Amino acid sequence: MIECAEACESLGYHSLWIASRHFSPEYAAAPSPLLLLAAAAARTNHIELGVAVISLPLENPIRLAEDFATLDALTRRRARLGVGSGDDPLAFNNFGVDFDGRQQLNSDLMPRLIELLEGPKLYPAVQGARSRMFLAAQSPRGANFAGSLGVGLLQGRSEPRLDDPTDSQASAAQEYRRVHPQGRVVTARNAWIGKPDDRELLDGLARHSAYLVSRGRDALPDDRGAALQKMHITCGPPEYLAAELTRRTDEIAPDELLITVDPGGMSLDDRLARLTKMAGAFELAAQ
Repeated sequence: MIECAEACESLGYHSLWIASRHFSPEYAAAPSPLLLLAAAAARTNHIELGVAVISLPLENPIRLAEDFATLDALTRRRARLGVGSGDDPLAFNNFGVDFDGRQQLNSDLMPRLIELLEGPKLYPAVQGARSRMFLAAQSPRGANFAGSLGVGLLQGRSEPRLDDPTDSQASAAQEYRRVHPQGRVVTARNAWIGKPDDRELLDGLARHSAYLVSRGRDALPDDRGAALQKMHITCGPPEYLAAELTRRTDEIAPDELLITVDPGGMSLDDRLARLTKMAGAFELAAQ
């Protein structure tokens, strides 16, 4: 991930966001993303470094505020903090936190976290904390809450409504901007450079589906098209992907589009090759 951060900066990407996941060696992501981003900060100069997302109900808000403040200082104000209620029953069980009460706990903790990040006692101080904070939400109700708090809206890669892959996120973005017109909307999508029946892609879907089941959640749909739709995976050559992802998110009109090119398990060389192709398709180096 540190080498990816260096490469993304040199390719012209605006930001790099990493996921947080606990107790998951079979479907790995960083269990301590702020530490990983601190290491990436030492090897980069201007790319923004964000977490998408930390499960706030599993965190002590004071500890999280101090850790983010430290990362923000190390990155010279390049840090971005995405938080959400969480969706991993196993992690909640291991942390001893009620999974069913996570949304209410998240709502209760968000104002406290903002208060800490903006408060005079925090060291190092964080300037413009709300402009660097994002709440993960897919529904208009969640987007309304993010807007009322004055933080950014972060939309995930999977879609809760299969009948229309962009409907709920577009409605959420509209509601968010109604409440917070100056706020930032960040929307994530999966881009696969290749065909829908590529073995690497199908293996990645199978790994993700197995991960969901291991967490007590529903597997991805058996139908390949429905699974791709559920995960917002668009397939094709780089130039097509750049145009199609822009078109598919046009109704949302995100301020920033996050793109994942690896379904999981890809080598570093392959991942960097795909990031390079997407950077060329989006003409990032020319910006």
